[in-house]
Amino acid sequence: MVEPRAGGAVGTRPGSGGHYRLIEAGRGAASLGVMLFHSINTFPQGALPGALVHFRAITRWGWLGVHVFFAISGWCIAERLAKADSKGESAGHFTIERLLRIYPTYWAALIATIALRLAALPFNTAHVSESVPGSFSEWMGSVFLISPYIGRSPYIFVSWSLVYELGFYVCAAIALEASRRRMANGKTLFLLGCILCMTPWTVLGTPAPWRVLDLWPDFFAGVAAWWAVRRGVAHPGGFVALGLLLVLTIALPAYGGIGRLTAVGTAWALAIAWRWDRQLTRVPLMGPLIWIGGLSYSLYLIHIPVISPIENLLGRWIHSSSPWFIAVWAFSLAMAIAGAKCLNHFVEAPVNRWRKRAV
Repeated sequence: MVEPRAGGAVGTRPGSGGHYRLIEAGRGAASLGVMLFHSINTFPQGALPGALVHFRAITRWGWLGVHVFFAISGWCIAERLAKADSKGESAGHFTIERLLRIYPTYWAALIATIALRLAALPFNTAHVSESVPGSFSEWMGSVFLISPYIGRSPYIFVSWSLVYELGFYVCAAIALEASRRRMANGKTLFLLGCILCMTPWTVLGTPAPWRVLDLWPDFFAGVAAWWAVRRGVAHPGGFVALGLLLVLTIALPAYGGIGRLTAVGTAWALAIAWRWDRQLTRVPLMGPLIWIGGLSYSLYLIHIPVISPIENLLGRWIHSSSPWFIAVWAFSLAMAIAGAKCLNHFVEAPVNRWRKRAV
């Protein structure tokens, strides 16, 4: 699940007022990893040409990009909350702004996905009923991102992570309201976040509607990273929390495994690297990653609906084991990025501009 670029100063370097461009580079790397993972890791062993088989040995870890997104989201929401609190913003205003950031682009991607599946019907044996949500509850689950809570599978496969993202926003809104009502200060809320990382559900899992807390440590790792360097001054509490998360993740395999380790590692990188943001982003590779990072939310939503039919349809003429399939694969990636650019240009960016003016 991807934390999209937020309005205002989200993603800025603590205490500087400048844009923390490594956040964008991290999003770009994470979204590319997820896209590459889904592009070739669904093929059976031996069904790909040698070059892609070797490449798959690397891309099979691309799913970890989702955990990178969660940690980045924690950092950005922590900063967004700090600015909201300083301006006296209400929890309701914060929640509306966050929902507008998620839903319009997601709905556009949902419509595009349905359209692409229907357009592919003449080329396969699927029925119309198999290409759209099959019941009222499936429609509701897909439209409002509540599929896991009502026992349905999401229509857009990757949207499961947005369910957690929305849950994180609810937790953030509650924290903002508690602060506004002087029920708790920042230190108390931070301590509560630490406690939530050590509760049984982080290992055993939780039932709906508290399922968001299953991945709370991934999100809170980013919060702790921001707390550690807020206002440009190292704060021991944030680093202690990051250290505790690292110890728990390494010592307890059931605590989250490699996914949580990736989130915690990302948080540590954010906390350490921000001082060298300007120097690091001058590295030539960072430019393309930052550009992709700007499309990361759209790319995350649209890549499977674009890549899957291209590989399936062209694969009828060029078998996946043929060396020529590398061209099919590369073409599908290029079209996914082009689709993300279109979604960003025609929906995500205009909605964001309107949201910043109207909300």
